[in-house]
Amino acid sequence: MGAASPTIGETRRVATATVHPRVEVAVATIVSAVFAAAATALPLVAQLISPLVGVPLAAAIAAVVALGLPGLVPAVLIFATMFQNLIVSLLSPAIPDADAFNFIRGYAFLSTVVVWLVLVGGFLLAPRAHTPLVRLLVRRGLWLLMIVGVFAAIGLVRNGSAAIIYTRNIVTPILLLHIMLLIAERRRLAVGPVFLLYAILLFACGWLEMTSRETWLVVTNGHAYWTLNSAGMAAAGYWEQVLKQTGFVYTELIDFFRIHLFNTHYFSDIEVLRLHGPNIHAVSFGYALAFMALHLIASGRWWLAVFAVPLLVLASAKGAFVVVVFVIAAWTATRLIGPRPALVAMLVLAAVYAAAMFLNGLATGDYHIIGLVGGLKGFASNPIGHAIGSGGNLTATVTLDEWNKAQEMGSFEGAVESAVGVLLYQMGAAGLLVLAYYLDVARAAWRRYARSGLLHQGLAAFGTLVVVVNGLFQEEALFSPLALGLMAAFAGLVLGAAERVDAREARSTGT
Repeated sequence: MGAASPTIGETRRVATATVHPRVEVAVATIVSAVFAAAATALPLVAQLISPLVGVPLAAAIAAVVALGLPGLVPAVLIFATMFQNLIVSLLSPAIPDADAFNFIRGYAFLSTVVVWLVLVGGFLLAPRAHTPLVRLLVRRGLWLLMIVGVFAAIGLVRNGSAAIIYTRNIVTPILLLHIMLLIAERRRLAVGPVFLLYAILLFACGWLEMTSRETWLVVTNGHAYWTLNSAGMAAAGYWEQVLKQTGFVYTELIDFFRIHLFNTHYFSDIEVLRLHGPNIHAVSFGYALAFMALHLIASGRWWLAVFAVPLLVLASAKGAFVVVVFVIAAWTATRLIGPRPALVAMLVLAAVYAAAMFLNGLATGDYHIIGLVGGLKGFASNPIGHAIGSGGNLTATVTLDEWNKAQEMGSFEGAVESAVGVLLYQMGAAGLLVLAYYLDVARAAWRRYARSGLLHQGLAAFGTLVVVVNGLFQEEALFSPLALGLMAAFAGLVLGAAERVDAREARSTGT
């Protein structure tokens, strides 16, 4: 008698078994990325029809993902944070004016808020279902958000749109931390392959821009994007001021990208064309490159991280470069001398770095330090705060005359160019609570790293620490979603995963 024919179920199992696990992972990763791209792009396209179509669609997609596909939330939100502006650039010829341009770039934040509301709403319904650390971080974050809300409400009355912009910048890292923390605590997330794919896409965009700037601008409709993006500068007569004071004549878009290496007088003899990447912002691009390079190294793919090095140099974001050096030094020190001595050494190094930057900036009239001093003076004169939206250079163009006057005085009237200075100026002593919250997150990640030695946990700990320190000298360090936002999101993933593993082990042992 011949062998019995296999059943349908057996046939399916055999077919499944023939698929290599790496192929399954690759297919799942590509599907996740395509879904993330569609979830990001569809509301932007709908916005061109009407905000009455785009806004509800974005909110609906975010809610559906948070409720029905929570495992895809990291892929969707990180893609939106990293690549949304690239999609906006592709659509820019159809964007009618600067107001519509600024509005459409807020969709990633809208999606983040909706996902946060869904997940934190679930947390508030059953807080005891979460681990003590998760409860602590979320509850402290909620109190902090309420404090920010008070200063934002006062700012709305006084400064309107500026208050909205800065409120979004301040709360985004907190929202991303909560989202990733709550999701990673409840389920195992395969974010490694997604980060790998996003790193490849990020590097590919950077290399195309580096090797053929004009091709990059043509392919992405970059000329239309930059026309909309620089409308405020043009209206303020920025290039006329440059011509009057320096003799430099702005003739074409490529002139806007010309800077001294790392935008410092120390490399005044080296001119580069600055890279802006798919987020179309040089400093944000630098921080994204720094994070992805470090994540790749932590994952054992240092050879791929090497491709980020020339991009980091040409993005010329000093703070991002410092993050890479600092985290690698912290990993090395931890392995050589142990966790606690390494932590002490890194804290001393961070303090020396901050002091050296401050003193050197004072001596050379660096505008980041001038802005920090202005913020500190404003804080000293009014420790309660001037309300969110007061001060800061993200809401208006600072003229060259204002900078020249500030350099002569050694201080700026208000706070600019320094996230810490802006926080203290806007929120007074309450701004210190924001900084303390992030440092507490870094401490929680370091405690995990000290016990496990896992490089990803070390990246979350030391990466968060040095980005906060960079906030002394850059607004983007704390206010760009690709700087502290991305690092806080990763810290949430790391801490949430560690809490989930511990809870599972405790259940299995009955403790």
